[in-house]
Amino acid sequence: MFAVFSTKELSFAQKYPFTSLAKKIIRETDFSLEEIPESVVSRAKLSVLTSLQGKQYSPKVVNSASILRDEIFAFPVAKIFVSITNTETAFRRFSKMVSKNVFSYLEKEPPETVFEIAKEAGVKFSLENAPEIFASVSLPAFLSIDFGSGFFKLVNQKVEGGKVLLSKNEFIRFVSLKIEKQLLESFPIDVSGVPKNLKSIAKEISALAFESKKAEFKDLQVSGVHPEFFPPCIEKLYTDILGGRNLSHMERFALATFMLSIGMPVEEVITLYSFTPNFDRKITAYQVTRLAGKGGTKYSAASCSKMAEYKLRLPLCPCIEGRMVRHPVQFYKESFAKKQALA
Repeated sequence: MFAVFSTKELSFAQKYPFTSLAKKIIRETDFSLEEIPESVVSRAKLSVLTSLQGKQYSPKVVNSASILRDEIFAFPVAKIFVSITNTETAFRRFSKMVSKNVFSYLEKEPPETVFEIAKEAGVKFSLENAPEIFASVSLPAFLSIDFGSGFFKLVNQKVEGGKVLLSKNEFIRFVSLKIEKQLLESFPIDVSGVPKNLKSIAKEISALAFESKKAEFKDLQVSGVHPEFFPPCIEKLYTDILGGRNLSHMERFALATFMLSIGMPVEEVITLYSFTPNFDRKITAYQVTRLAGKGGTKYSAASCSKMAEYKLRLPLCPCIEGRMVRHPVQFYKESFAKKQALA
């Protein structure tokens, strides 16, 4: 069945794996989750792991039908892996990686292909008979894309008759971000019937990404903070934030004040919070510096009783086990001092 598709069609589907053509190729080819070739799994695994590390996986466009097939099939498998991780960070980073690839590919495409992809994304546009204007979109459609980019500030746009007038580069950017939003909203997909071996691979990907993040942050540290001595409640918050979980207000407060109390510099605490979804450096810097005492009051780290009140204390916490522990900072300092004495 696969041979009925031309190399041109396969190449198009490789670059734009979310399109109806790509879906048709998969639908009309013998494709089973129980019998996925290793070459497909490895490409899917690499693309997801790369995205989780905040890097770009951009496969080269080739003329080999088998390689193109692997890349086309790898996309839905990658979506399965991302869905199994079930974290906002995984959803966002994979979607953003795909969006960047789309933007890069469309820059080199003729107008008809750009418009074709725009229609695939459900973008309603009009052609304008004006110099330097490639196309226009309605004001509501334009404002529906909100990714915090300066590009989308209305004050920076040409607006006329309820329409936003865009150059080719701006229109391509708009389309790519529209695709990013749609892909992000599609997660998580249903993975209830996914074979166990794929679920195991997804867990392996999450573990590798987590270790990579820990190493990345460790390289940034100069403060001598030692996570191996954190009490369980703080260790969970620390691993959660590195894993990309969006912490609650009280969790953020507890973690930040603990880190500041054990000597982590303000800038490193801000860097730690950069792993969270929707990270805003300006807002985070303001909040952390306030906690550190810039406003005149330095906030203390939460005690064990406060952690319990915040519902952040864990069954394994030493304060529950009957040990003379009343404060997470106390546990950290005593554990570290004990290690130093044995060294």
